[in-house]
Parts: sequence; C-alpha cells; structure tokens
Amino acid sequence: MNMEVQSEVLIEAGPDNNPVPSSEAKRFVEDIRKAIEISLPVGPRKVSLMPYRYGSGELLGFDWSDGENNVFAVTFHISEAPSLPSAEHIGAVSVDVGVTDMTDALLLARLIVQAVNGNTGVDL
Repeated sequence: MNMEVQSEVLIEAGPDNNPVPSSEAKRFVEDIRKAIEISLPVGPRKVSLMPYRYGSGELLGFDWSDGENNVFAVTFHISEAPSLPSAEHIGAVSVDVGVTDMTDALLLARLIVQAVNGNTGVDL
C-alpha cells in the first residue's frame, strides 16, 4: 500500500543545488535506506540508474546490488498524485514509487544514495 503525500512536489529544488525535501520524502528516504541495508548487508554496494519508457509511461530504474547477484530495485513512475510506500509496504527486494515528475525521482535517488553511503557530497 502506498501512502499519498500532502503536496505535489516531494522536494523543493532550484538552481542553487540545495534541495529541500518534504517530511514525507525524508521518511521515505530513511525507510528505503534501512530496506537496502537489510537486503544488501555486505558492501560495497553499487547503484545504477536506468531511465526507460514502458508503453506510454516514463520510469526510472534505481537498482542497488552487492556484486553477489543480490539486488534491491526501486522503480519510480510518473503518477498524478505522488505516493510513497510506508516501511511496512516496502518489499524485501523491490519497491515501486509514484512521483509527479522525474525531477522528484532523481532528487529522491540522490537523497537515498547520500543516506546509504553516509555522504552528503554525492551529486546525481
């Protein structure tokens, strides 16, 4: 079950490279960080981004792997109203996330990488 969020924009962002996540986005990033660390406990973890189209939809694949054929997949898709799964609705190896646009998808991916790697200097 996905939880609808209060605002259309999950992360306020402008040209100053200082994104400001909503409280829902912060919660989701923390929940995903925990799920990735449980699913892929041994590092180093690798991450890949793959934008693609399926039918008339635009999606962003955001996959984590541990080099041992273990993967945790996050798929962002465009949705009229953003929806972020709660911790109890994030799967053991994958999760689907509804976002308003690819800007939110990319910014969420950036924040997740920063949370997992403990590095705020990651720029996607």
